[in-house]
Amino acid sequence: MTTYKLHNDNIECLICGSKSYNANDIEKRYCGHCHTFHDSMTVTAEELKTPVQIEVDLAIAIAVIANIQLAQRHPGNTGAASKQAQDFARALQNAICTRIPKLAFVLEAGWNSEYDYGSNE
Repeated sequence: MTTYKLHNDNIECLICGSKSYNANDIEKRYCGHCHTFHDSMTVTAEELKTPVQIEVDLAIAIAVIANIQLAQRHPGNTGAASKQAQDFARALQNAICTRIPKLAFVLEAGWNSEYDYGSNE
């Protein structure tokens, strides 16, 4: 993911929106407005595979799952990030249901539009 855009005579910071026409800023990929060396912000494919562990309350975890389920209903949400989000929500759902099996039905129902509010009307 890049955080800058190079033009013929300037560098545009995609973080703050400022542009610099300074040759040193362009060469070093630097934004003087937000004091960012853009090349140091680049994340490699290997870094993106770094596992992350967090602890959240059950209510927050359920809210995240529900929001991902809702986002999955959008017809334009078809890219790779959509699949990754769904995989994440499913993994989170499995972790919850392993500890609290009585939540399995309601969490799984969120993936099925037949259980949407008002779907029986």
